Amino acid sequence: MKTLKLSIILQFFFVYFSIGQNIELKGRITDSKTQQALEGASIFVQGRQLGTVSDENGEFTLHSVKPIQKITASFIGYRTENLEVKGQFIEIKLIKTSLDLDEVIVTGTTIGKSKNEMNYSINTISQQMIEQSSEASAILPIISQQTPGIFVTERSVTGFGVSTGAAGKISVRGVSSSPDPYGNANTEVLIIVDGNPNIMGLFGHPLSDAYVASDIEKVEIIRGAASTLYGSGAMGGVVNIITKDQKKDGFTANSRISYGSFNTQKYMLNSGYKQGKFSVFAAVNHDHSNGHRGGKDSAAFDITNGFLKFNYTINDHFKLSWDGSIAKFKANDPGAFSKPVLFSVDILRGRTSLILSNKYNKAEGSLNVFYNFGEHDLSDGWHSNDEVKGFIFTEGFSLIKNNIVTVGAELRNSGGQGNSGMNANKWLSVNETGVFVLVQQKLFKMLSLDAGLRLVNNSIFGNRLIPHAGANFNFLTSSSVRINISKGYRSPTLMELYLFAPNNSLLPEEMMNYEAGYSKSFLKNKFGIDLTIFYSNGKNLILKTTPPPFPPSRVNSGSFEHKGIELMLNYKPNEKLSFSCNYSYLNMKTPLVGAPTHHFQLMSGYKTGKFHFFANVEQVSGLYTSVKSDPSFWGSGTSEKIENYTLLNAKISWLPSKYFDAFISGENLLNQKYETMYDYPMPGITVIGGINLHFKSK
Repeated sequence: MKTLKLSIILQFFFVYFSIGQNIELKGRITDSKTQQALEGASIFVQGRQLGTVSDENGEFTLHSVKPIQKITASFIGYRTENLEVKGQFIEIKLIKTSLDLDEVIVTGTTIGKSKNEMNYSINTISQQMIEQSSEASAILPIISQQTPGIFVTERSVTGFGVSTGAAGKISVRGVSSSPDPYGNANTEVLIIVDGNPNIMGLFGHPLSDAYVASDIEKVEIIRGAASTLYGSGAMGGVVNIITKDQKKDGFTANSRISYGSFNTQKYMLNSGYKQGKFSVFAAVNHDHSNGHRGGKDSAAFDITNGFLKFNYTINDHFKLSWDGSIAKFKANDPGAFSKPVLFSVDILRGRTSLILSNKYNKAEGSLNVFYNFGEHDLSDGWHSNDEVKGFIFTEGFSLIKNNIVTVGAELRNSGGQGNSGMNANKWLSVNETGVFVLVQQKLFKMLSLDAGLRLVNNSIFGNRLIPHAGANFNFLTSSSVRINISKGYRSPTLMELYLFAPNNSLLPEEMMNYEAGYSKSFLKNKFGIDLTIFYSNGKNLILKTTPPPFPPSRVNSGSFEHKGIELMLNYKPNEKLSFSCNYSYLNMKTPLVGAPTHHFQLMSGYKTGKFHFFANVEQVSGLYTSVKSDPSFWGSGTSEKIENYTLLNAKISWLPSKYFDAFISGENLLNQKYETMYDYPMPGITVIGGINLHFKSK
C-alpha cells in the first residue's frame, strides 16, 4: 500500500512539473501531397515572440515551448495551419493553394490577417518571385511586372535618377501620373519600409534608386486609396517593403557578381547571423553602367547601397529591432534624345528606424521611431538638405471573439532647405499628426467587416477626416468576394508651397476609391483567379499655371475620373511548371502620362534537373508619354505621343549545388524600339550574366 501511494505521488509530481516546465519542440514540415520537405517555412508559438524557420530537410526546433501550446505554420503558396502541441515532436503537412488565400498579411493591420479576410486589393511579391526575375537589383521593375494596375517608368538599363529626367514614377491605376515632371512624381503613392514612410522632406516623394532586392524579404502592395491606414501620401496606394531578417541559427552568406551590356556591372554581398535571441543581417550592393545613349559617360550611373539590421527578442512578449540603410549615387542624364543636354546628380539618401514590438494572446502592436535624411547636389547648381522624422504607434486588441480593434497615432515632421527657388536657404518644415481606429469583425466564419476612421491634423491645412469601410465574404472552397470604399488624401509638399512656382494657399488633394473583387482557386488549387473592378475620382489636383499670369504658380484646378479592371491568373499543373499572368485595363477621363490603357504580363517558369527557366512577355498599349497641354496649364508636351509595344525577357539559371549557381538573362529580346518617358528611348537587346555563391553554417 505504501509503495502504491508513493507511486501515485511521484506520478503527480512528474505530471505537475512536466506541465509547468518548458520543453524543446522538434518537428518536420512537408508538402501534404508530395511529401517534399519545405525549406524556409515559418513556425511560431501563438501569443509569444518565439519562432523559427525550417531547414533544407524541412526540420525545425523551438526552444522553451510549453507542453500544452498552440503553434502556427505558414509557407508562401500553402494554407496556414494552427496546431496544438501534444508532445516533443510534431509532423506538419501543409496544403498547397494557388492564390495564397490563407497567406498572412501584415500591411494594414497590426495583428496578422489571412489574405481572404482583407477587403483591400493587396498583392504580395515573395522572395522567390524576386529571385527568379530577370531584374538583378532594383525592386520597382519587379513590382510593375508582378502587379496589375501598376506601371513604373524606366529610361535606361539601370538607374532611375531625379529631377526632370527622372524615371521610376509609380502609377497605381493612373494615380501619381502628373503631367508636371517637376511636381508630383510619386507623391500620391506612399513607399514604406517595415511600416515607416520613406520619402524626401522637401519634394515629398521616394527615391526610386534606394530600394534593392537583396535587402527585401517580400513586398506587399495596396492598390487603391489607403490614407485611413497610412495618412498623407497613400492617396493612390501603398508599397510596403519588408526587409530581411536572419531567421535560422548560425551564419549565412550570399554573394553575386554579374556583368552585361553597356559595361553594366552589379555586385552584391549579404550575410546574417543568429544565436538565440539575437540576430543581425547586413547587405551591400554596387551597380555601374555606362548607359546606352552613345558615349561612355552620356548616361553613366553608379550607386552603392548598404543595409544593416539587428533584432533582439527581449522576452516572450517584446522584441526590439533596429535597421538602417544608405544609398550614394552619381548619375548622368543625357536629356531628351532630340535635344540632348547633359545633366548630372550626386545624391546621398539614408534612413533608420527603431521598432519595439509587443505580442500577447489578445493584443499585438509596435512603437516605431523613424528618421530619413538626404543631401542632393545637381549640376544646375541646386543643393539641398532634407529630413523626415517621427513615430508611429499602433496596437491591436482582440478582446471579443472574432473581433479586432486597432488604434494608432502618428507624428511626421518634414523639413529641408534648398539654395534656389522663392524661399532659398530657408529651413522649411511642416508637421502632420494623425490618430486612427480600425474595427474588424468576423461573422458566421464567412463574413469579415471593416470600418476605419483617421483624423489628420496638418500644421498648415488643419484637420481632415478620412473614412474607410469594406467587407469580405468567403464561401464554398477557397473563394472570396470583397468590396472596399476608401478615401485618399495628400497634403501639398514643401516644394509646391514655397519653392518652385509656389502657392501657400493650396488645398490638399483628395480622392474616393470604390472597388469590388473576386478570388477563387480551382482544380485542387492548381489554378487561381483574382478579378477586381474599380472606380476612382479625385479633386484638387495640383497643377502648374503658365504665364499669364506671371510668375507661374500652382493651383488646385485638376480633377480626374478613373475606372478599370484588373485580372490575375495562376496555373501550376505540377512542381516543375508554372504560369501566371496579370492584365489591367484603365479608362481615364483625362489622359495622364505614365499610365497605359492596356497592360498585360505573361510569366512562365520551368524546372528540370539543375536548370531553371523563366520568361515573361509584356504588352503595353495606350501609354501616353506626352499629352496635349491645356492652354491654362504647363504640361510635359504640346502634342500627344502614345506608345504601343511588346517585350520579351528571359532568364536561365544553372544550380549545380546548394553553394553555387549561375544565370544569364536577356531583356527586350525582340529588340523593340519604345520609350516609357517622352523622348527617352529605351535600349534594344540587353544581356547580363552572373554567378551566385552561398554559404550556410550548420
